[in-house]
Amino acid sequence: MLDGIAKSRGASRMAVALAWLLKHPARIQPIVGSTNPQRIREAVEAADLELTREEWYSLLIAARGEPLP
Repeated sequence: MLDGIAKSRGASRMAVALAWLLKHPARIQPIVGSTNPQRIREAVEAADLELTREEWYSLLIAARGEPLP
C-alpha cells in the first residue's frame, strides 16, 4: 500500500509515511533528525504532501493489519 501511494504521488516511502503520521488525529509529532541531507528533504516533502482521506485510511488499515469495524 505504501509503495503504491508513493509511486502514484512521485514521493518517497518515507515522505508518505511521515505525511500519514502528521495527519493522524492523535496529533503525532515525529521527531526527524539526520545527518543525511536526503532524509531531511524527504521530511520537508512530507510536510507538503496532502494525502486523500482514502489514502490515509488505506494506510491505517495496512498498519493495523485488519479492516476497521
